[in-house]
Amino acid sequence: MTYSINELVSKIPHGKKIAILGRNYVEGLINFSEQYGDEVNIDDLIEDDFENLILENSFIDLLLDWSEDILNVMKIPTSSIKSVREGLIDKFCIEYNHDDNVVRELPKSTESKIKLHDFQERIRRKVLSEFSQKNIRFLLHMPTGSGKTRTASEIILDFIRMSPAQSLFQENIKILWIAQSEELCYQAMETIKWIVESKNTRDIKIGNFYGDNSVDDDILEHPAIIICGIQKLMNHYTEPLWSDIKNQCYLVVVDEAHRSVANQWVKTLDYFASNSSTNLLGLTATPGLGGGDDDTHILAQYYGNNKITLLDEKYNNIDHPIEFLVQREYLAEIDRNTILSEVKLTKEDIISESGSNFRFSGNTLNNLSVDPSRNSSIINILKNSPKKKILVFTCGLEHNRILKQLLKRENICSETVDGSSKNRETLINKFKDSTSGLDILLNFGVLTTGFDAPKTDVCIIARPVGSIVMYSQMVGRILRGPKNTGNKKNTLYTIKDNFNHGDYDTLFNSFNDFYK
Repeated sequence: MTYSINELVSKIPHGKKIAILGRNYVEGLINFSEQYGDEVNIDDLIEDDFENLILENSFIDLLLDWSEDILNVMKIPTSSIKSVREGLIDKFCIEYNHDDNVVRELPKSTESKIKLHDFQERIRRKVLSEFSQKNIRFLLHMPTGSGKTRTASEIILDFIRMSPAQSLFQENIKILWIAQSEELCYQAMETIKWIVESKNTRDIKIGNFYGDNSVDDDILEHPAIIICGIQKLMNHYTEPLWSDIKNQCYLVVVDEAHRSVANQWVKTLDYFASNSSTNLLGLTATPGLGGGDDDTHILAQYYGNNKITLLDEKYNNIDHPIEFLVQREYLAEIDRNTILSEVKLTKEDIISESGSNFRFSGNTLNNLSVDPSRNSSIINILKNSPKKKILVFTCGLEHNRILKQLLKRENICSETVDGSSKNRETLINKFKDSTSGLDILLNFGVLTTGFDAPKTDVCIIARPVGSIVMYSQMVGRILRGPKNTGNKKNTLYTIKDNFNHGDYDTLFNSFNDFYK
């Protein structure tokens, strides 16, 4: 006999159903329902989330406690949690999409992409000039969307070409590219591999040392660019192979370099960059920590107080680089808007403060997540933006779920991603696909970096952001312009209860005083 999911869970007490769904999640939907007149059915919520709930042991325990007789009639083995879970997956034909099944393809080379833009070419020349003058530590400061990885990849190839002229002993030169996340590592690998295959003639190996990837002793016999995840490198850099790599390493590139003086990073970076012959190049859109002048001074000093940024035709720094790039269509024009909110944050909502950085309490973010008028404002924007690719930064995991459920009631497709999502890459690829029907991606705790969807039209920052660095990274998701495979004009909505971080030119130039 076949039972529906509603019938299967019907005997579970109401309070336990709410607990297993999550009280904040249910509260947010009930608050919305009471204000806007739409009934909440708890059993329907369980059915909607059933494929995720059955992965929780506590939910299977509830079924065994209250619905074992129904499980027996359905002929689902009840000898263990695992047998119940597997029986339910089979009975209800549930399929899970994990990133293990994703096939990644490298981009096809085109002649137009091989040539750097003029502003990128000037930066390349300036960096090579610094190398030739023996300035070995500096930051490359470029806005998100302007091609930091692309420009740095060209610089790396030039550095390898220059190395035999500098020393006869650099035949098997090693360059380390270090990044925070697997997404950033993979993006770097894509770009570097494409550039090497398109433009280089030497036998350069590309090593991948992030995620499940590893490098072996054979890499010592070749010039190589090794892309490293910082967490994995921190766990292995004391091994003998990495000592040999260190002795052949003449350049360390650090992506998202504003993180590089964190305690857990700096010891590993120092191990490779302490050699007098090793150059250190940091890449960032935000060359400060936002945690006060002292923190930013530490970062600036780590990179020799040297910063290279956008230059005009006479190689002078451009005062308003964002405006410069928007006018030339390298970056998109941003239409800035405000989401009205009746919630007012006060100093009591802040649990820590450091310089211009703030951290908000979990209770504050939970209260924002369940506020009905605030959620109504967000839903209205999403409803009134048809056929737009929209990225939403939410207040938390429960906020993701609340907004997804409210959108479902409007027959609008959306998906959620967070740090624990096993299908994150699958969903991101679906979001990028213009024909997939997935136009709204709700995310918490991810996608501020390592997320490349140039055709994203709208960004909604639906959470308070207490860091100028994080805020600028969020805005950066919609900055690519037509000449960088993006849009001419995109739309930004920022929550009214947010702290005001100013326009993007102001953000970009926030830390200039700390560098020469």
